[in-house]
Order: sequence, then C-alpha cells, then structure tokens
Amino acid sequence: MDTNNLKLLQEWHQLLKDGLISEEDFTKKKAELLELPVPPFSRSTASVQEANKPGGFEPPKEDVTEIYIPSTPSENTSAPSNAGLSSEPQPHVYTDLFEEKKKTPWLMISVATLLLLATGATLAYFFYFKEKWLDDKSPRYVVSAQSVSLRSTKVAGVDNNYVAGVPYGAELIVYDYQPDWSHVKYKDKKGFVSSKYILNGTDFNLLNNVLGDATTKETIETHKCRIALLDYVKRVTTDTAQRPNWKVLTRPKTVKPNTIYYARVVNTSSRFTDFAFIIKNATSGERMAVLYSFNDDETPVFVTDQPAPADANITKVVFLLGNYYFYY
Repeated sequence: MDTNNLKLLQEWHQLLKDGLISEEDFTKKKAELLELPVPPFSRSTASVQEANKPGGFEPPKEDVTEIYIPSTPSENTSAPSNAGLSSEPQPHVYTDLFEEKKKTPWLMISVATLLLLATGATLAYFFYFKEKWLDDKSPRYVVSAQSVSLRSTKVAGVDNNYVAGVPYGAELIVYDYQPDWSHVKYKDKKGFVSSKYILNGTDFNLLNNVLGDATTKETIETHKCRIALLDYVKRVTTDTAQRPNWKVLTRPKTVKPNTIYYARVVNTSSRFTDFAFIIKNATSGERMAVLYSFNDDETPVFVTDQPAPADANITKVVFLLGNYYFYY
C-alpha cells in the first residue's frame, strides 16, 4: 500500500470512530484501497442463514489476517474498554501491595528480634541462671581445719592438681558431698576438698564457739583434736542451748604446762598421740578434764573425763591399775 492510500485509510478509520460513516462503508473502502474482495453486509437474518448454507456464499480467505493502522499524532487513539471491565485505575490495589511491602521488613525484624531474645535467654540460663540456681539450692559447708587444699582431682599429696588454699572459716558451696571427697565451689573456683575437713554450718558454729579465742585456735591447730572437742561438747550435754557455754581456753602454744596435753597414754604403739584438755562451762564455772585417743583414720575416741580443779593446767596423764589419772 502506498502512502496516499494509507493516509486515506486512516482518515476513513477516523470517520468510522467519529460515527460519520458506517462499518459497511469503511469495510468497502478498506477493500478498495487494499484491493480485496468486498464481503457482503446484510442485517437480514435470512441473508446470514443463506450465507451459511452449504454451497452458499463463502467469503474468500484473506492473505492478511490482521491490518495494523498506525495513528497520527493528531488522532485520538484511545482504545475501547473491555466489556464488563472498568478502565479506571484502581489505586487501592497498589496501595495494599505497597503497605504489604512496608509490613514485610518489620515482620522479619520482629521475628529476628524474638529469635535473638530466645537465644539470649537460653544462653543466660545455661551460663548464668542455671549455675546460680544450682548454687542457691546447694548446701553450704565451712572449713574447720586451719587450711585445706582445693584440688582439680580427687588426689591428695601432689602439686599438679592444686587449685587454691581455703582458710579456716571459709564457706563452700557443696555440689556433691561424699565421705572421702566433696565437689565444691570456693568463690569462683570449683574443685574437690577432703570431706573430713569441712563441717555443716551448725557444727562449725559450735566448734568455733568451743575454741574460745584466737589463741586457742592457733594452739589447737590439729584438725582431729578440734573434732574431739566438738564430739565432747555434743556428748557432755544433750541440751543444744547449753552447749555454747562450754569453751576451751589455752595459753600460747609454746607455754608449758597448758590446758591441753599430748602423749601416748591409751596405747603406746598408737599411730597418733592421745589428746587431753580441760574444758569449762562459762555459766556454771564447772571444769572437766577429758582424754581422747584416735583411730588410724583420725576418728576421735572418747576415753574418760573427770572434774578438774579451778585454773589447773595438765602436766601429765597416766594409766594405773585400770584408771586414768590427771596431774596438774
């Protein structure tokens, strides 16, 4: 098609759009310009039926299945709307999508925050609260020896497992108490201590009271002798309210004679020397001279006791004719 025919066809198309010519006129003109056979146009139903009968009119097939008619810049080329669909824009659809996109990052941030909080809570539980809970529910024991070694393993007498020295009166958190070794925590250190050198709070307070002053604590430094004192205070009276009245007061360690005395009296071939002491009731003024021996595992064994004179110090203890005699 040459340029003139194309322009003319565009003008006729515009007339069709403006309603100034009929579809039939436009089709005829288009066929004329394109040199195509003109199809029959009839609004009669009978004509349509006749055309559709076998052997009736059958329009020839066009070689061109679609004709593109370009529009000039001056033409109004707005396309007709689809039936049943609105050509108006629907801004709320885009608004909803935009709002959804705005919500998505905040949702991701919220989920990430919750995950971080959950992770932090879990770590806090395992690394702080769980241990704190375990510490809070574990019993407390107190060191009753002058000093005890905290060790990383249950082996005594070596240096490679030494953790720290724990002094008399130090409180320990005991995770597991066993007859030989106890798993404990001292300050921020964990390890094992020999169970025979620690006492529960009640027994320690009673022992600390029996060791009447600082001099006595320094003089009676052997742990098995301290346990002998504790054993006797529990033995001398069943009244727990009266037990704190009984105290041992000694002279300095180097002073002789003293209110304490060491010798093998009960068994001359014993592994340990026997322990004699004078204990006084601070309320009644009563004084008792007491003798203990020890088994090979250092367990104290009560031997005898008898009244002692006021302000006496022990110079000797002997066994004679089935009796024990204290000399002052």
